[in-house]
Amino acid sequence: MTTASVAARAALAGNPSDGYGGAVTSIPVPTLVASVEVRPGDHANELVGAVLARWTHTFGSVGSGVTLRVDTSIPQSVGLAGSSAIVIAGLRALARHTDVVLDEAQTIQLAHSIEREDLGISGGWQDQLSQTAGCPVAMEFAPTRRATPLVPGRRIPFFVAWDEASAEPSGVVHTELSRTLSPGSPDVDALAAQARLAARAFETGDVHALKSAMEATLELRFEAVPIADTHREMAEVARSCGVPCNFTGSGGAIVGVLPKSPIPFLETLADAGLQTTTWEVG
Repeated sequence: MTTASVAARAALAGNPSDGYGGAVTSIPVPTLVASVEVRPGDHANELVGAVLARWTHTFGSVGSGVTLRVDTSIPQSVGLAGSSAIVIAGLRALARHTDVVLDEAQTIQLAHSIEREDLGISGGWQDQLSQTAGCPVAMEFAPTRRATPLVPGRRIPFFVAWDEASAEPSGVVHTELSRTLSPGSPDVDALAAQARLAARAFETGDVHALKSAMEATLELRFEAVPIADTHREMAEVARSCGVPCNFTGSGGAIVGVLPKSPIPFLETLADAGLQTTTWEVG
């Protein structure tokens, strides 16, 4: 059987300006992964059906009695792009199964069409660009979309924390965003500026500046759109420990640089009912 895997992603700064011509700096979360296998069987869910339908429409049939089996450790609906990971992994598995050469631009466009058009999942282009790249990236969304790979200037330990009990569909947040953000607005420009600061700090190894850009993005988000109380409380738990953070995406998960004494901090997050994962970049 043919298999492909894609990691979750966490926006460090600039989100959610990707749907409004802004800029975002994002990194993969290699400890949270979606794997998709091409195998005989019936469609397991709507997401798998949409991937196969779009593939068949674009490239032709993959054969009768074929479906995609999904195995994922990415928590759903907490802002870690779990659906996008499944879609991109599914496209890559089908490409290998059918010997179709699928470049990055095609992958991005197909994945975006499946999620936004076929399934009606709200959002910008961040997920498709960052997860297709599969590495730390600085993304610009105007005048054209582009993702520039980033090389960290030093080893940086990160954490992501989430609460599955406070998960909510991304459309809830994006509906509010569409009422308050617009291309060229001061909020979008301010968010994009923080993304660019974060990208430079990441590449120079300036962790202090990186954390400042993440914290500034969080504050701008608080000002730009109503935040669910459970999501705000999650961020405040980290900040009460002196650890700056940002929402990874549409809410329900936070990302930050792991402090030098991580165990007490991680215990505090656990005591607050949050699940965590940690890893190093660089």
